[in-house]
Amino acid sequence: MAMNPIKKRILFLIFFFSVTAFFLYVLFPSNVMKKYITYHLNKIRSDFSVSIDDVKTSFPFGIRLHDVDFYHLNMPLMNFKEIKISPKILPLFKLKTAFSLQGRAYEGFLSGIADFSRKQSQRRITVDVRLSDIQIRNIPALQNQFSHKVRGILQGEINYCRDGGKEGTAKAEFFISDGGIELLTPVFSMKDFTFEKIDTHVIFENQNLQIRKCVMKGMQMDGKIDGTILFKYPGRNSSLDLNGALNPHPLFLESLRKNAPASFFLKKRDGKNGLEFRIEGTVDHPEFSLN
Repeated sequence: MAMNPIKKRILFLIFFFSVTAFFLYVLFPSNVMKKYITYHLNKIRSDFSVSIDDVKTSFPFGIRLHDVDFYHLNMPLMNFKEIKISPKILPLFKLKTAFSLQGRAYEGFLSGIADFSRKQSQRRITVDVRLSDIQIRNIPALQNQFSHKVRGILQGEINYCRDGGKEGTAKAEFFISDGGIELLTPVFSMKDFTFEKIDTHVIFENQNLQIRKCVMKGMQMDGKIDGTILFKYPGRNSSLDLNGALNPHPLFLESLRKNAPASFFLKKRDGKNGLEFRIEGTVDHPEFSLN
């Protein structure tokens, strides 16, 4: 008995997709794809670079990047254990290519979208990423390049935009809970400061990190800070130009009286701004002064 033509077509399609899947997943050119992705990522910014340990396919349509390291001026920034990249269907019909991103890093997760314009006259790249439950104590950019030890759980969003041949601008909003910093050089005999939460809004452009807002609520004090950090290599040599204010809690203020100079308390503000200060110098050797 002859087979129905429709059934023949269905069987042919099943066979075709099976063979395609075999060559795609079993004979996937991992090394070629790794070189291709690394090359194009390293072209986005001259001061940033990326290395990838391995590339594998991901069902149904996508790839997984394993052990992805990001560098700024050759100093380690972050390592992602895994990043999954999947094409988004709808933008394929427009003049742009879009991918969804998912990944794991430092006991936390990332998710986001990357858009690439296909217009010859407008090489626009935008990347929007959300980070959650990141343990910042393990981030190499913070632990290896800076002498001060920081800790906390990070949540946040990062937006990167680049038009044409420009280097691009990154904007970020971070929220850190259960945070703290251990100073290399004690301030008034205090070496470790803890914070319940830190809310920060920053912009990175042309090697400058502009801190638009950084509000801290802590066990010992509350505070705020703004200003700029000019990044240099290595990170501990980065220049500081920061202004801020502290509102010590009563118990902490009492303990300070034993170690802080009298001028510290003479300059105390009774208004809502608290103790206003300035930080200059470098990350490794900050210079504190009261306004």
